[in-house]
Amino acid sequence: MDVNKWINEVFLSHLQVQTQAAEEVLRKNAEKLSNLEKQNDESQKKLMEVVERKVRHEVTNIGTNSEMNVANKRFNKYEDTNKMLKTELEKLESRMSELTTEVARLKSTADMLHSFEKAHDITQAISMQLNKLLLSEKASENDKKLQEQQELMAKVKSGEEALQQLQQTVKEVNTELHNLSSFGGYLSRCDRNITLGTLHVSVKRLRTEFIHLRVSTLDLENRISRKKTNAFILTD
Repeated sequence: MDVNKWINEVFLSHLQVQTQAAEEVLRKNAEKLSNLEKQNDESQKKLMEVVERKVRHEVTNIGTNSEMNVANKRFNKYEDTNKMLKTELEKLESRMSELTTEVARLKSTADMLHSFEKAHDITQAISMQLNKLLLSEKASENDKKLQEQQELMAKVKSGEEALQQLQQTVKEVNTELHNLSSFGGYLSRCDRNITLGTLHVSVKRLRTEFIHLRVSTLDLENRISRKKTNAFILTD
């Protein structure tokens, strides 16, 4: 075997190996380059997306800031209105508290008036009962007075009858005395005794009737005096 040929074959084989290795490195580098390009493209794409988002964000912020200014103005206006409403609410709450106090006072006054009405009704009822009692008492007093008047009239009548009887007895005594004086000489002792007995009975009866009449008169005077005293006290 020729040495040069062997050396060439070895060298060629070594070159092939190196060529394959170089091709493999080149392939890997090509893949890396392709990957780098892809990464670059993706980075560029992402960068553009970021830039677009940033631009959009800035544009949105510009619009949002303008809207925020309007919103802030509205918010400030609403806040002022809210403060005014809060102030009005505090005033209304204070007024409601005053009204509650006033309602409580009116309720207390109404309860008091209701109590007064009840007391007035009770007073009227008591007054009516008193009037009834007074009327009843007056009626009873009138009945009593009528009864007393009837009793007084009966006693007066009884006194008048007693007076008439007394007058009749006096008349009879006078007659007997006249008979005694006229016919004394002609009467027997028995007749005189009878006549004297009759006179004695008549005098006794006169005395009794006179006492009854006197008692009735005193009773009548006492009652009249009491009535005058009661009338004077009632008048005072």
